[in-house]
Amino acid sequence: MVQGKRLPAAEAPKWAICSVIARMPRYAMALRSQSSASREGMPGTSAEPPILPPVVQPTRMPRNPDYKAPPKVPAGSPLPDLGNTRFGLPMGGNIALFAADPSVRVEAGALPGGFEGGEGGAQRAQAYGQAALSATQAATLTCVQLMRGSSELTRGSASSVMARDPYIAAAEFAMRDKSLPMGFALFEQGRYAEALPYFEEAARGLTDHNGGDEAALFVGKLLLAGFGKGDETDRAIKSLKRAALINYVERLHQPVFDPARPEMNTASGEAAMMLGAIYRQGLYGTTVDMNEACRWYRRAAYVGHVAAYKVLGDIQYFGLGMPRDPKAAFADYERGAKRHLASAQTAVGDMLHDGDDGIAVDLPRAIAWYREALKHDDPDAAYALARAYERGEGVPADREVAFGLYRKAALSGSAEARVAVGHYYQTGTFVPRDETTARRWFELASQDGNPDGMFNYAALLANGRGGDRDLPRAWAWLKVAAARGNEQAATAMAAVEARMTAEEKQKALALSGKL
Repeated sequence: MVQGKRLPAAEAPKWAICSVIARMPRYAMALRSQSSASREGMPGTSAEPPILPPVVQPTRMPRNPDYKAPPKVPAGSPLPDLGNTRFGLPMGGNIALFAADPSVRVEAGALPGGFEGGEGGAQRAQAYGQAALSATQAATLTCVQLMRGSSELTRGSASSVMARDPYIAAAEFAMRDKSLPMGFALFEQGRYAEALPYFEEAARGLTDHNGGDEAALFVGKLLLAGFGKGDETDRAIKSLKRAALINYVERLHQPVFDPARPEMNTASGEAAMMLGAIYRQGLYGTTVDMNEACRWYRRAAYVGHVAAYKVLGDIQYFGLGMPRDPKAAFADYERGAKRHLASAQTAVGDMLHDGDDGIAVDLPRAIAWYREALKHDDPDAAYALARAYERGEGVPADREVAFGLYRKAALSGSAEARVAVGHYYQTGTFVPRDETTARRWFELASQDGNPDGMFNYAALLANGRGGDRDLPRAWAWLKVAAARGNEQAATAMAAVEARMTAEEKQKALALSGKL
């Protein structure tokens, strides 16, 4: 049994029947009830938490290869040897060695625009969860006794439990299935057209949470990539919807979330995110529909893909295709922040720092959220916190701490922080003045697309500070900076152009087309 470890992408080892049952929540409940019974009447005893931790789903990185690239193995080659590997995911997911954060809970029936919203949404989710628990009760007790070495059970009794329990039967079928592993093996070889029929067979034969959702996702992907028979957009979207709309109950199917790798996802979450992008951008001949896009993004959040909250928050904060709604944006950012999504934590901090319609300025809370995001090495949080220390906003002013945080953010890729570090070296603030180093930081910020970095880099190029003078390159960077909104760049362009020869002007024009 794999415990507390993420499985390889869409891949699980072959497991014994007790491993299958142990992944079901009723198993933990049975152990707790037996433990409580054994301790009943003992002085000083109290209710204990479940012996086993909560059930969680393994996650994996999305697979989005270049479908036009040549295959690693020529089409028509012998089929790959699968060995004993199985790619189906177990019913209910994988048991992890940590408890779920009690403050993190999917609000079934309470997410506006979500598929579980509306009358009866929470009741349907609860009914599904109770049905799943009841169906596994007998099998769970069988496994508990087996693992405790009970002499009352025989091999036949365990088999009879499997025979009458549909959940275990589906898991057993998934263990014997070879269509899904063959589909993935061919997919990894770049033989996408050959992989599609195997994914289709798996989607027909496997149940959700036992590989059927994963197969449906890849059927949709390959059809959208053009490996079907003509235009099969409708069938592709239908297949993605099947993967996205699997039954989901948090205590049975909550995905693992790694703040360091928020892009990790389940098949259901990935399918919902794909549908959101399709309707948001009007891809594959669909009509742009932001309301529909948000419904699918919210579905992705509902099934545990925490990064979807940041997408929803951005749409509402910036008013992308719909009226701007800062309060709704803040609510979604906060949902993601409470689930340890660093980018959402920084967004909450920014809104509390700046204030907005319905959001009051609260510097202490803003600083607290920046610190939380910084625990996950978020560069934007490091930049924001550095700015606060530089200005003394919500914290005592401290340029030494500010410079350290700016540098940390700059090394992590923040363009704004790279500009700030460049300024420190250019002016000799806190650090020795070093225009060569400043010029390098401004160049990096320019390459990241920051217009202020471009302007500062161009100024050093034009005046030969920190390195050789290069008027054509300075003019070219000023042109890009002006296009990106730097208000000083146009005036500076004219001044640099007046100093250039005809040959340098031609070179400058050529360079500007490459930047």
